[in-house]
Amino acid sequence: FWSAFYKGGSFLNFDWFSDDKDVMNDIAKHVRDLKPKKVLHLGCGTSTLSEALHDGLLGVQREGEGELSLVHTDLDETAVRLTTERLGPLLNENHCVLRDDILDMKVGKEFDVIVDKGVVDCFVHSANDDALKLAFKNIHSALSPTGALVMITNDDIVTREGDFMRLGL
Repeated sequence: FWSAFYKGGSFLNFDWFSDDKDVMNDIAKHVRDLKPKKVLHLGCGTSTLSEALHDGLLGVQREGEGELSLVHTDLDETAVRLTTERLGPLLNENHCVLRDDILDMKVGKEFDVIVDKGVVDCFVHSANDDALKLAFKNIHSALSPTGALVMITNDDIVTREGDFMRLGL
């Protein structure tokens, strides 16, 4: 679906949930409040959340905070290319966009915060419980022992908790 979607038009700043800059900035502020050193943004697509995370984390680093790393990933090559082109001057050794698959994550481990904005929703709504369990196993293994998952979902909390309980997560 996504590959055809990105190739079918000019979706340089497409966001499935919201394109409201204030919403994206609020998400970035919440992530910043967790005081992470290493952040993974799963399924970045071409969302403006990538810029908001950059601006809210790397753009306002304060003295004494040390190096902060921000990695955006997506499975779709076109989305990775478009986001890399759009973020171009903002990218460096601490801020990158990579192609990665949540079902076979190669991006590394020990992330303080993982931001998921809709990736898990795709698995929940596909009714593929095995893939959903694997996705969560991989998210868990990529988090540091004290890491946090920030999940932005299209579902309400009761529905999502029910999904987790049903799967024994």
